[in-house]
Amino acid sequence: MEFRKEGYEVLAVAHNDSPEVGPALEALGIRYQSVPLSRTGFNPFRDLGFFIRLTQIIKAYKPTHVLAYTIKPVIYGGMASRFFNTKMYALITGLGYLETETGGAFKKVIRMFILKLYRIGLRKSAGVMFQNNDDRTYFLTEKLIGNTTPTEVVNGSGVNLSQFEVTPAVKNPVRFILIARLIHAKGVGLYLKAAQEIKRISPETEFHLIGQIDEHNPDSISTGELKSAIDSGIIIFHGFQNDVRPFLRMASVFVLPSWYREGVPRTILEALAMGKPVITTDNTGCRETVQPGVNGFLIAKKQLEPLVNAMKALLEDPEKIEMMGKASVRLAKEKFDVSAVNNAMLKFMNIR
Repeated sequence: MEFRKEGYEVLAVAHNDSPEVGPALEALGIRYQSVPLSRTGFNPFRDLGFFIRLTQIIKAYKPTHVLAYTIKPVIYGGMASRFFNTKMYALITGLGYLETETGGAFKKVIRMFILKLYRIGLRKSAGVMFQNNDDRTYFLTEKLIGNTTPTEVVNGSGVNLSQFEVTPAVKNPVRFILIARLIHAKGVGLYLKAAQEIKRISPETEFHLIGQIDEHNPDSISTGELKSAIDSGIIIFHGFQNDVRPFLRMASVFVLPSWYREGVPRTILEALAMGKPVITTDNTGCRETVQPGVNGFLIAKKQLEPLVNAMKALLEDPEKIEMMGKASVRLAKEKFDVSAVNNAMLKFMNIR
């Protein structure tokens, strides 16, 4: 909508996971084109189809600016834009599987291939935006972009403070919540283990989980692992939810013990805006959202004990939940307001 305010016509291009997306965008005056995109994996035939369709769309609509984000749109959008000398700006929303610590020799080959594609896709980009300084340093060090490529670090994707409103602190019972794709790199398995530990000493404490199993991801939580945690009463599972606000309202503390290479997790930003303390890892993208001891805790990656201890600290002193929640709201307003983030992006693109 910020582009529309500046007098631009907007065309949104995405894989259509939901039939509601197109009509919702068109109701806002934004045209929409669905494209064949496989989010995970590198099937050369599917990716070629995606690239051809992007090229056709850019040729037909002749945009003055292209803003691409997530790995495949950045890579193939950059390639397609070069055919027509279109200004292409990239938003890097994390490195994800590219820099997680699993995969072995096969992953190393895929990683080299992806890095090569990034270099090709970003070679003529008008500018590249990042959600944290670590990713900008990585792209420069790996020579995915040149030293003369304009870059900017923005505060994540921002959060709409009018949509994610502050809610009262919930202290009795204390309810922890994790919202993520159900993969181990997001810390979901660690969360289940921590819930089991805490339940032994505080049976009334609740552990809520929102998300869906990523069947095409080798790092996915297994159906059996999830079912065991549900059946034993360790967690309360809500599946995938389009609107997480009702669940954040009833929650006390947001937890994301991720070692996934995040940009800045949107779920944490939504939790901050609604006044929730955050327990997350001292990890790229995550550490930007927590002032340790002020609005939550930063813990070591892949370690159960620090996670359990952070949870215990809030259970033993529930007043911290309210105090840290207020600090989360201040941080959301000062750093992650979507209006400020959008303004920074438009200025970088020389639109505002």
